Amino acid sequence: MANGRLAAININNFATDTLVYTVPEDIYTMMNITVCNRSGFDRTIRIAVTDLATPQITDWIEYNVNLVAGGAYEASGVVAGPGQTVWVHVVTSAQGATPDCNVVITGFEQPNVVPQPELGAT
Repeated sequence: MANGRLAAININNFATDTLVYTVPEDIYTMMNITVCNRSGFDRTIRIAVTDLATPQITDWIEYNVNLVAGGAYEASGVVAGPGQTVWVHVVTSAQGATPDCNVVITGFEQPNVVPQPELGAT
């Protein structure tokens, strides 16, 4: 189980759903997802959490959010269960050859267990 920085990735391509983080099996995660725009141009971003192979229309938790040049956006308090994945998408832009955005996920992973009563407890 990890705590603190769980994932960090550079977004290399526009108009591509990029897998950023996968919650380990038997774990749930409470996380903050930060997208940093290092470019000199505004960007439009999307963030999804899903348990499928790729994000579906109902999986986006943030959609077409404007991210100003040199700015950052954070989705905080996001909870995901075992095997779920976090995806980020930077919408195509006429400005700049690459998105120049990165994603950092911080938080904690906890075991996904149900406490059992002690033997002999009433």
